[in-house]
Amino acid sequence: MGKELIQILDGSKEEYLSDESKLKGFADSISFPTTKEEAAEIVRRLSADSVSITVQGGKTGICGAAVPFGGHLMNLSRMKKVEGLRKTEDGYTLKVQTGLLLSELRKMLLTKSFNTAGWDRESLAALDEFQKDRAYFWPPDPTETFASIGGMIGTNAQSITDYRYGRLKEHLEQIELIDSRGDIFTTRDLDLYLGSEGMYGIFVGATLRLIRKPLKMWGICIFFKEEERLLRFAEEALTVPREGTSSIAAVEYIGSKALEYIRKLGQVSSKLNDLPDIDEKCRGIAYVEIHGDSQEEIMTIMERLAADLSEEERISSWVLFGESGIEKVKILRHSVPESVNMTIKQRAMKDPRITKLSTDLTTRNTLSEDVLRYRRDAESEGLEAVIFGHVPENRLHVNIIPNSYEEYERGKRLVEAWYRRALESGGTAFREHGIGKVKKSLFLSVMGEEAKKRILENKKSLDPQNLLNPGNML
Repeated sequence: MGKELIQILDGSKEEYLSDESKLKGFADSISFPTTKEEAAEIVRRLSADSVSITVQGGKTGICGAAVPFGGHLMNLSRMKKVEGLRKTEDGYTLKVQTGLLLSELRKMLLTKSFNTAGWDRESLAALDEFQKDRAYFWPPDPTETFASIGGMIGTNAQSITDYRYGRLKEHLEQIELIDSRGDIFTTRDLDLYLGSEGMYGIFVGATLRLIRKPLKMWGICIFFKEEERLLRFAEEALTVPREGTSSIAAVEYIGSKALEYIRKLGQVSSKLNDLPDIDEKCRGIAYVEIHGDSQEEIMTIMERLAADLSEEERISSWVLFGESGIEKVKILRHSVPESVNMTIKQRAMKDPRITKLSTDLTTRNTLSEDVLRYRRDAESEGLEAVIFGHVPENRLHVNIIPNSYEEYERGKRLVEAWYRRALESGGTAFREHGIGKVKKSLFLSVMGEEAKKRILENKKSLDPQNLLNPGNML
């Protein structure tokens, strides 16, 4: 391996110095390994000179974990190979490099087509069975399809469908890492590494558990005239029981202010052109996704959902069939943070100290209690709040949109108060987006000393020179 593995980071590679957080960093050098052996060689050479390494995948993170502040930037976007397939008792496992994007993985699984160069006989035999078998899939669905597998592991990304399928951990067999000395190792100790943001090791491989894909996937978007009724409907949707193989997979909430931002994006982007216009009288949207093997079962669940919902309470509804239909809703939902980010970027041009303020927590309250309190608290501080997110566990994302640095400071204090209140009442914090550099001060402020002590001990044990992703979390 020659010196060309490590390149000077000049102006032609400036695009790699930021991610979706809009944070801008700097680095002396950059690399694009294509194998774990190349990545390990880079780590060994840099660690010998005590050079820090920031690891980067799909650059979709919103907390700046992949933004370097000095040292070396290792970009894993060329590590996309699928390395093998195994048949298991209840499905298949697929071994992949962690630079693979979720969208690329889904396409391969849909077409059952892989580049099998280098596969062993067992993998090729498993592929023959896989291609004859019914459809299988990898359930994690964080809505950001351009996320890399490594990025999902690093942030312990959650899914809108984990209400049915469970969390990311349940769909990982094992992970492969490079430690701070450049040694490659495999582990099943997922609890230690999930959500560690590359601080303890560089994720270079993962073995994914594939499960049977439901034969039917339906979604329904309901546009409500009154938000109070929307909130009640969303809460009640979680009580609807499964029917045979079929059950509710996701329940999502989009509030009235979020709708304003969807319309704002629609004025400057063509992404929403294929979707019907949203009535100006609409006060919010509830989205319910149902998966199963039987159309009759899904229809029964749909009837239960609509049993107490009158025509007068809703403006309209969209019923969506299959993955292509559901994808339209994802475009709609994803347009909310996209529009928020666009607005924050515009305001940061006037004052670069302004960044997005958002929540990533769960509570034990009702959805109605949380939404009304978030809105009331923001209004009392004279702040604009955009609220949307996952109804199970009240995993709502409240985005504060400051107009000035003074509003930004008020918003920071308010978000911190929300985190403290959630933790004190038995909720959880930093569930799916990570901490990185953007939320580091918030993390250090609200988390208990025991949690900080444990992370620091792990860091000192696994990376004593603090070379891997420094500046994240601690």
